Amino acid sequence: MEKLLTSKNFSDFQFKIGTKKFNVHKNILSARSPVFEAMFKHGLKESNEKQTEITDVEVDVFEAMLKYIYTNKIPDLEDSATDLLMAANKVILPMMQFNKVYY
Repeated sequence: MEKLLTSKNFSDFQFKIGTKKFNVHKNILSARSPVFEAMFKHGLKESNEKQTEITDVEVDVFEAMLKYIYTNKIPDLEDSATDLLMAANKVILPMMQFNKVYY
């Protein structure tokens, strides 16, 4: 699963944060987050354009959240726990429980 995240192969959506772009897979994000599912399912502007810009989450936090979505692992949790929880809350990642996360 991590290989899907780190390569552009078969990606069908892109998030942009500042100058950094993240190529992702709508089906994976939709399976893990009801917010992403709704965004892609209901034909919102972002879904039709196949990209969206994120302005309220730092690049490293968003990257860590994507890694969790794809792999169930969080790098450097001690450095980003609070920000990561806030970002996860925005996309409703209810399964993010730090006692079950692999470091």
